[in-house]
Amino acid sequence: MKPRAALLLAACAALPAQQPGAWTWFLTNDSLYQKNDLAKREVPAGEIPPLAGEKKPDQFQESLAFFGTYRFEAGGDLALGATLRGVNFYKQDPNATLRSPETSLYRWSAKYRREGWSVQAGDFHALLGQGFVLSVLQNDTLLRERTIRGAEARWQGSWLDLRALGGSVSTEVRSEGKMQKWDVTAAEAVVEVLRGHRLGVRASQVKDAEAPLFVPLVGRRLTDSFSLSGAEVLPGLSYYGEYGRLLYRDERDRQLRRPAGNAAYGNLTYRSQGLLLLAEHKKYENFDNGMNNLPLADREEEVNDLLHSEGTRLFAQYHVARPDLTFFGSAGRYVEGPYIPGRGRRAGTSVYGGFSAEDLWDAVSASYSYGLRFVGYAVKKSMANLTTRFQQDWSLELSFRDKRSSQFGTSFHEQDLNTQLAKASWGALWVLRQHSRDPIELLGGGRNFYSAGVRANLRNGAYVELSGGRLRGGEVCSGGQCVTLPPFKGFKVAAHFQLR
Repeated sequence: MKPRAALLLAACAALPAQQPGAWTWFLTNDSLYQKNDLAKREVPAGEIPPLAGEKKPDQFQESLAFFGTYRFEAGGDLALGATLRGVNFYKQDPNATLRSPETSLYRWSAKYRREGWSVQAGDFHALLGQGFVLSVLQNDTLLRERTIRGAEARWQGSWLDLRALGGSVSTEVRSEGKMQKWDVTAAEAVVEVLRGHRLGVRASQVKDAEAPLFVPLVGRRLTDSFSLSGAEVLPGLSYYGEYGRLLYRDERDRQLRRPAGNAAYGNLTYRSQGLLLLAEHKKYENFDNGMNNLPLADREEEVNDLLHSEGTRLFAQYHVARPDLTFFGSAGRYVEGPYIPGRGRRAGTSVYGGFSAEDLWDAVSASYSYGLRFVGYAVKKSMANLTTRFQQDWSLELSFRDKRSSQFGTSFHEQDLNTQLAKASWGALWVLRQHSRDPIELLGGGRNFYSAGVRANLRNGAYVELSGGRLRGGEVCSGGQCVTLPPFKGFKVAAHFQLR
């Protein structure tokens, strides 16, 4: 642990817990040191980088967080939170080590709630409706930690929900020439017009406040949407529909002929005992305002094309209670991508299915899924997991993932196999093998990546973790969004502690 973080932890731990029963609080401290053999010194904007690059493999991150809640005798709760951070690299950009460590009050929040209304300030997440006008959520798979820093007021009643917010959103990487920042305001009103039927109206305005080097700023864009939903309108039957528009308000953007956008989404859901049936349809055209993420209507690992995508799918799931089994399947047809004269847009189908089993014979859980998507090019994905428990708190887990695709006559292949042996009271040991065959990047060769780690569980939820080896980089997708993660070579030491 770095001396600075140790002092912060000691200082905050000395704070007394005031009035037992009124205050509840806890502190967490996360420390990470890694020796990254692929890391080089960050090159500031405008500076010409050296030809070979300056190696800076030693990297660290320190994070100290405080969370507390006070309950007033007259009613209402006050929740406070703050996170202090010290870093010399960003985990979203690990192969660039900062020239000097950065320390900051990374996150803070204050929220007061009483009966149906609440007000908050600081850092918070927000999702309005189905994400048509605004979606700022954490996504651990994509290493996305964005929040809105500003203020929000909300009233939630039995038949009326009102919400208004404003602030700014920044990318996680805040280095010179890489940071991007947006100013955001939004509002929402949802009212029950008939029993079980709710009408929603939403709007947001997004404006670029700062952009990375060589990326042009985009002015104000106004997004609005209207939704109608119904829960249990007939036994087991529910529906949701939303339509939105995107308009550019600044003269410069209109001179650049940025096209207005529109989007429509609807679903119909039927539930009866263990049966779930879902029908979805979407049509999105030029509907990316930089802060929205609409329903995917497809497998969660796919990309949501907001410039142009149209799709319809049917999803079915059936669950048996004894034994605990779930079977599912999905089939859809999609039209995506830009229009190409003489060829049109990419069009095709996506199908997947699988099963999951939980606590068979009180010792075994398993799952498997397979999918085939052919929309412009073929992608095959399969995933499997097997966990067996023995000797009270011992477990052995095997996870497998395989992805194969073919574009323009070139084949790509990614495969992961993770084996983990764990004892709940002690910790875990794991070994990961990754395979990659990318003829464009690796000039026709295959490559294997091996890594391993061990985790020791301590008291009160604390742990220490050591891992090392090589990790494959590449595109990772979750919830319709994708990022490209760089590869890693080296070792990591991590620790987590908490006080209550």
